[in-house]
Amino acid sequence: MRFFRYTALAATFACVVGALSSCGKEETQTNSIEAQNALIASFIKITKLTDSVQKSGDIWFNRFKKGAGSAIQVGNKVTLHYVLSVVENSTTLRPFNTSIESVAKANSLDNPFAKYDPITVVVGKSGLPKGFDQGLLSLFDGDAAQLLFPSSYAYGGSAIGAVPANSAVGVRIYILKVER
Repeated sequence: MRFFRYTALAATFACVVGALSSCGKEETQTNSIEAQNALIASFIKITKLTDSVQKSGDIWFNRFKKGAGSAIQVGNKVTLHYVLSVVENSTTLRPFNTSIESVAKANSLDNPFAKYDPITVVVGKSGLPKGFDQGLLSLFDGDAAQLLFPSSYAYGGSAIGAVPANSAVGVRIYILKVER
């Protein structure tokens, strides 16, 4: 009994003292866009992406593979693979949707009815979260990149499936083809 009491006390103390770390999932569910941007900045710093991340408004992006094609523009038809994730805390992105079967299986997201094919969207008219759509405008044909953005560019104050309300979101994108 004493062990469990001290373990619970230690866990509570760690949550209080560890203000920069997450205690549960509350860190993703902040109403403040500034706090969500601070969480994204902390994720970038802790995961050592600081040298490769650029920012366009409230959309942060890390191009980890430079494509050989031209810049994506509004109205282009873009075929891509994606991995949508919630920014859980300063060190973790939790995938909740993907077009890549191996990622789905590795994260227990696999669905026997899913096709796991690339999607094709028209930039500016995609119906995707605003951060996803606007983030495409920072990329080039053939790029692979990670976008990170606050809830105001994602699902806002609405909880959508596995995404809590007011959650910062990340999307890993692999551009396969761009049609002008």
